[in-house]
Amino acid sequence: MVEGLVQKLEYLFSHHSYLGVVFSFFGGLLSSLSPCVYPFIPITLGIIGVYTISSKSKSFFISFIFVLGIATFYTSLGVVSASLGIFLGKLIVNPLSYTILGIFLLFFCCLLLGFSKIPYF
Repeated sequence: MVEGLVQKLEYLFSHHSYLGVVFSFFGGLLSSLSPCVYPFIPITLGIIGVYTISSKSKSFFISFIFVLGIATFYTSLGVVSASLGIFLGKLIVNPLSYTILGIFLLFFCCLLLGFSKIPYF
């Protein structure tokens, strides 16, 4: 059942490429409603809401620049990861990268729990 759906979607996206852009847009819109985003809503509203007292056009401009910055950053990340493609995939599944990531996370875990003798950490 899933294989048939995948084949239908591949056929649909290969013949109608604009649908991929539309589905990506709505997928990104849905992912922006994840619980990870909720703490940033009051912070963003607090920053942009400060300027609503002066003028609505200034608030619009600030929110536009904010959204433009986020869109530019994530677009550049997507372009870089798409251009690296197979190389990035091979790098991620390499056991050495798992080991480095594990050591990195273990180090920060020790810092979080206060097991560090390193000054200024």
